[in-house]
Amino acid sequence: MISCAPPGVDLGPYAGVELLCTFFTMALWGVTCMQSFLYFFNNPTDSKYIKFLVVWLWIMDTVHQCLLISGSYKANVSGQIYLIDNVRAEYVIVLLFTSLVSVPTQTFFGYRIWRFADKNWIIPVLLAPAILFQLAEGIILIDLNLSATVGTEMTASTRQAILISNFAVGAAVDILLSAGLCFLLWRSYMIDGSSITQTNSMLHRLILFSINTGSWTALVAIATITMVVVFPGNFIYVGFYFVLSPIYCNSLLANLNARSYLRGAEKTRAIQLSGLSAAPHVQPSPS
Repeated sequence: MISCAPPGVDLGPYAGVELLCTFFTMALWGVTCMQSFLYFFNNPTDSKYIKFLVVWLWIMDTVHQCLLISGSYKANVSGQIYLIDNVRAEYVIVLLFTSLVSVPTQTFFGYRIWRFADKNWIIPVLLAPAILFQLAEGIILIDLNLSATVGTEMTASTRQAILISNFAVGAAVDILLSAGLCFLLWRSYMIDGSSITQTNSMLHRLILFSINTGSWTALVAIATITMVVVFPGNFIYVGFYFVLSPIYCNSLLANLNARSYLRGAEKTRAIQLSGLSAAPHVQPSPS
């Protein structure tokens, strides 16, 4: 049964969290738009598949943002803000669009690892079931929650177990992607045995970007799990999973846009080194 907040009850952990996180995701969506523009401006020669992926992620994240705004608007205008146990349909459907962003993003990073690992199939075989599991479980969670909104009760323990398993698998995949790419980069460095300073600097930057590939999404997923377990009676965890979609988008776009930065840094070093080598040698004047 849906509970209505009695007078004087603090709505901060409920409607307040939803509203603040909706504003925050709006800001992140703006960053996604900016990064998408920079990507197409700086990478006109990229593969059409990567360009399609960027467009797909932008569309899914935009629909995700529209659903959040719609749910927040309806809750405040219709008075549903006081129904503290109400499962809003828009917030449930957001789970699907989060999966439609996270699954292609994780697949792309998994593909990069596969290419970098000389097309070794062990990594894709390990990651593919976990990635697809998130999409399947997201659909199941949507079905159960939407059924609950039309009168079929869903126990809190069932919802909590599905949420925890979904976010736990997502966090594990993100951590494995980051760790796998860092390991492959370091192994390549050890095999080459290069000691050139600029090569070391490039390796450090690549490892840093690789860590950022999955660390932020993994941290948000772990924070969501923590909120579900510690505060199961309010909607604090809802605000955390709101931001997962734009963080996935910005993680991928940041990696794509960073290629121009890395190439530019190496070109700058090459120019500086060539300028030093080409500098005229000044002979001391005879006394």
